[in-house]
Amino acid sequence: GLTEMTIPFVGTRRGNSGSESLFGCIFYNDVSTGARSVQQYYGTSYNKYSHFYIPTNLTKVVVTDETVIGYGTFYGCEDLTSVEINEGVSSIGNRAFYGCKNISSSTLANLPSSVKSIGSYAFSGCQGDVREIAIPEGVEVIGSYAFQNCYNVTNITISSTVTNIGERAFQSCYKVTSLAIPDTVQYIGAGAFGGCYGLTEMTIPFVGTRRGNS
Repeated sequence: GLTEMTIPFVGTRRGNSGSESLFGCIFYNDVSTGARSVQQYYGTSYNKYSHFYIPTNLTKVVVTDETVIGYGTFYGCEDLTSVEINEGVSSIGNRAFYGCKNISSSTLANLPSSVKSIGSYAFSGCQGDVREIAIPEGVEVIGSYAFQNCYNVTNITISSTVTNIGERAFQSCYKVTSLAIPDTVQYIGAGAFGGCYGLTEMTIPFVGTRRGNS
């Protein structure tokens, strides 16, 4: 069966949004042997989702010419272990990889430097063989809950371009032992590192959520 695929963009068109930006679009909702029913959300409303049957043997996707990874693009694709994202992608949307529980470090440690923002819940629940999260130079905003429950992560690198870390962004990354937050950061959301009880060393630019808070 299909194990790897290389595609120029995700969904039906480059830079799409809504239901047509979802990875499952190219497989649609035909029931087939060797495929898993995946419910992919493309918005915050309870009814903004589509069902697709995605091949269970498909573990690697290479994206070569996309501009954005939208809301819920790979939502619930739990059989994927690797997604390579091309330089030129400017943002990774909310819940883009939510629940991709088998994704590996090869994805989270090699995000393109063109990315400026990582959305809320973008990689939440990526519980597989993810040992390293590397926020590349260029990223300015890390959304709320972005890397929540990435239980197996042992190393987090935050680049000097980051200015905003959302609330509970790294909640329950409890295997991380040391962490350095660069001086460029202006805001650290409440509970950003809640449940990171493995930390033994941490460097912070200020105390509280903002510099000079009262």
